[in-house]
Amino acid sequence: MNTLLKWIDVMSKNKIEAIATAVVSLQPKKDASGTVILPTNELGTNGAAQELKQDFSIIEIGPEHCAPWEYHNRDIAWLNRSNCMDLITSISKVGQQSPILVRKAKPGAAHKYDVIYGVRRWFACKEIYEQKLLAKVTTAGDRECMILMHVENADSKDISDFERAYSFRAHFESGLFSSQSDFAEAMNISKSMVTKLFTAAELADNPWFNEFVTNKTEVPLIKAYRIASSLRNSFTREFVDKEISILRECLKKNNSTINTKKFIHFLENIIFRGDAERKNLLNKLSAKTSNFKVKLDTKNQLTIQIKSKLEEQRAKELVTQALKVYYEP
Repeated sequence: MNTLLKWIDVMSKNKIEAIATAVVSLQPKKDASGTVILPTNELGTNGAAQELKQDFSIIEIGPEHCAPWEYHNRDIAWLNRSNCMDLITSISKVGQQSPILVRKAKPGAAHKYDVIYGVRRWFACKEIYEQKLLAKVTTAGDRECMILMHVENADSKDISDFERAYSFRAHFESGLFSSQSDFAEAMNISKSMVTKLFTAAELADNPWFNEFVTNKTEVPLIKAYRIASSLRNSFTREFVDKEISILRECLKKNNSTINTKKFIHFLENIIFRGDAERKNLLNKLSAKTSNFKVKLDTKNQLTIQIKSKLEEQRAKELVTQALKVYYEP
């Protein structure tokens, strides 16, 4: 096995660099099975709860004097008259039923108040002629405002889980929380959920995201998490980028567009269709000899098992094929 690992290390300089480095660095257990398991990321443990209580003064103010806070959790692209018509109609008929939360804007800002939460209500009032905005005023700092916004919107059906994931990561990256554990405790959610949310939010880091995802509210969290997790693999990411380039050209050629839901389905199809094909190819490799077994589990973790009976050159050939199947789209 040691000879084989050294050979893989040399091979890594050619096409399988990432996997070879991982295999060599593992220092696999010297047991009879000769099993090598590739590492995967582990999710964290549960965090503790924390509550924040505040006293507020209530004012009436013209919505034109307000603007969304820099850390608000709404997708501005989604915030339009059509999507808010139900709320505009309701406020026009019966008035604003619950106040929003605002804080005095920083000196030099073009508006008087930052809208901490209630951005949709602010937008609806802005669309109604001479409609005043009922607002609670807080003097809380940024960290406390983030917690207040989360508490207010925790059960809101108007904010999608992906929007929450996206805003949570922005809040964490603000530098106001010392660690993911600190953030999880402050927001009263488990650390494992924070990890999943941050992973899902990585989907928005891709250069093509804003081009094809026009409405973040239509991105299911579980799909974003699965896709973003897969895109951490550089080979998968390269493959997806190429497929998206083809998609872009096809849409341009046909003078067509693709909506957010269809684009997410497109990503799922090209990524996980490839996973199924990859598993089939690995199964075929395992069927070639009883002395070599390779499989891909539900976490996309690759296990290679080489028995001592297998001739070294044959082992090299099979490992090479397995690594190429695993890492090359």
